[in-house]
Amino acid sequence: MSYYFTFDEDGILNGRYCTEINGGDIPSDAVEVDVDVFNRSIEETDGVWKRNPKTKKIGKHPHTKPKPTVPEQVSRAQGKAALITAGLWTDVLAYVEAMTDPTEKALAEVALNDTTHWRRDSSTMKTIAEAIGISEKRMDVLFTEASKIVL
Repeated sequence: MSYYFTFDEDGILNGRYCTEINGGDIPSDAVEVDVDVFNRSIEETDGVWKRNPKTKKIGKHPHTKPKPTVPEQVSRAQGKAALITAGLWTDVLAYVEAMTDPTEKALAEVALNDTTHWRRDSSTMKTIAEAIGISEKRMDVLFTEASKIVL
């Protein structure tokens, strides 16, 4: 009995064949493998089976970890708690207090104190963050941490 694999254009296993089951109906691009590798590819699901296009070596590669997602919004209370915990809340308040344009200041105060949620894509949040030196990456961390706060 013979065992075979086929791979997609990225070298990822996409088909298993066995002469006992498939008879002579094995794809022409199939690669013969030993029974141990064949069985492992069925039993071991903790990775992705691939074929290196250069070396032609077949092996299991660990699953890639999904990139953590940043919440699109958090409650105002969670956002404030995250800023307080990070030692940034007083900086935010000082920045808003020092704003000279009365309309912009009023809008910032509404955003900080009257909204139910703070959105990650808010222009007000971005303006305040830039003004007090919070980078995009740090903002992502703050939103992620805020989303985990239970008050």
